[in-house]
Amino acid sequence: MSIAVHSVAADVEPAASWHSDAAQPTCELVDLLAVPEPAWTELAARAAEPNAFYHPAWAIPAAMYAERKGGARALLAWDGTARSRLIAILPVVWAWSALKIPFPALVAWDGYAPLRTPLIDRDQIDDATRGLLR
Repeated sequence: MSIAVHSVAADVEPAASWHSDAAQPTCELVDLLAVPEPAWTELAARAAEPNAFYHPAWAIPAAMYAERKGGARALLAWDGTARSRLIAILPVVWAWSALKIPFPALVAWDGYAPLRTPLIDRDQIDDATRGLLR
């Protein structure tokens, strides 16, 4: 008995073609303490859903305190290749340090707070979200 497998992904156009005329967001994973604070503060002011626990005024001191426990990282999405505007930030840690899950995955960093909503630019929600997922 043979089973035919059809991939739905083969029938779907790549995400890059959805907005072929627009610059794709630039993404990176950096140390949380290395995020440029002015860009981060501006993003917090433009956030679609504010999160005081991911505002740099809270997150930086919390990250400095927690650094000896593994250190937080940040998933960043920038507007285009020039990195002129930060459009998303999600503080994260490796799943092993947070949950002792033995595979390379990232989980949202709590920063001693219960709310883990990422900061996403309210004017660029689609691009920002795509950038974080990339």
